[in-house]
Amino acid sequence: MQNKKLIAAAFAALALAAAGAQAAGKKPVKKLADLPDNAPVLMLAEVNSLDKKVEVAYVCDSQQGKRNLNAMYGVKNGETVVTQIKVGTELTPNLRRVMNDTNGKKQNSYYGEGLTWITDKTDPNSLTSANGKILMQADAVDGGLPKGNQTILFQNCKVDKAATKKLNGK
Repeated sequence: MQNKKLIAAAFAALALAAAGAQAAGKKPVKKLADLPDNAPVLMLAEVNSLDKKVEVAYVCDSQQGKRNLNAMYGVKNGETVVTQIKVGTELTPNLRRVMNDTNGKKQNSYYGEGLTWITDKTDPNSLTSANGKILMQADAVDGGLPKGNQTILFQNCKVDKAATKKLNGK
């Protein structure tokens, strides 16, 4: 499998541009009210600062066989709000927690720039024992949402307990 290029975060850029334009007294590029009523909206966790980080090492299935993957999770106010995935020397952008995941009672989902990471349901105290389900990349991003086919990069990620303890200095 070839390394996938990461797609720019169009939605985040638009939101920041609109906020900046409003602050400067200019008309924003695209107002949220201009979106159709049936447009899906991802409610992503706000991340201004973190109280702590927790790292987890996984062994995952990929098109190249078993591969190691590390995830660094950021915790704020007792909630896991963001993660960043590392494979070899490559890092994903920050993937923010999807707060309105329709399967949120069974899993935790994180999204950013066309990448989606899904884990078993967990909280900050049990992150180091929760397996990862899948890391996918969308063909494209439209208005900040994944569009087109989702390519499975990694799946069936099992926690590597020894490597996880080492990452967390234990």
